[in-house]
Amino acid sequence: MRMTPEEALDLFQSDDLVGIGMAAHQLRKKKTDARVATYQIDRNINYTNFCTEYCSFCAFYRPMGAKDGYVLSFETIAEKIEFFAEARRQGIEPLILFMIDPGPKSAKAYTILRHWLAEASLLPVRNQLVARGIPHATSFPNGSTVNVSLEIPLLGSALKPLVEQPSFSFTDFWRTTPVSLPVRLDDELRAWIKRIFLQFREIELWLMCEDILSSLK
Repeated sequence: MRMTPEEALDLFQSDDLVGIGMAAHQLRKKKTDARVATYQIDRNINYTNFCTEYCSFCAFYRPMGAKDGYVLSFETIAEKIEFFAEARRQGIEPLILFMIDPGPKSAKAYTILRHWLAEASLLPVRNQLVARGIPHATSFPNGSTVNVSLEIPLLGSALKPLVEQPSFSFTDFWRTTPVSLPVRLDDELRAWIKRIFLQFREIELWLMCEDILSSLK
């Protein structure tokens, strides 16, 4: 039922738009009821009309610095796409994780997001290596219904060369231990991963409890 890699490559390199459409139609008839056609709503949000390309056919763009140019905020974009409403229609409770940073703009950005995203849960995440010494309880108060402090613990220096490899995967590691990794380091990394996984599991349980309590009101 699936097309071969060679067929897919031929279509990719082809400029025969009608032929590509016919091939897609034939594949659809094989895979689904030929009497039923589905479609996907494609919604494009123009978050800005500033552009540096100056295409001659475009009447939409504005040069950088133009008075009638605009850049939409995240709040406005979320409203336009009905992000939170759609998530809840799908039975999903939005939870936004904010990585605490020692930079001077981090606390200000967190405050702005708490205002913009008042209808969502905003949970600060404290990386013990990066956020050490930051008064996170006052500068980054928990703005969510989840009464959990999410922290990324320090990772032993002997494990950094392993996890910083581009090909490294925590999921693959959890399933299969690298042959070259000593038992002591294997145990250390598994305990580190488990600590983080348990925190996310606790968050999930909090959200489930909130959902149950709200349904009883």
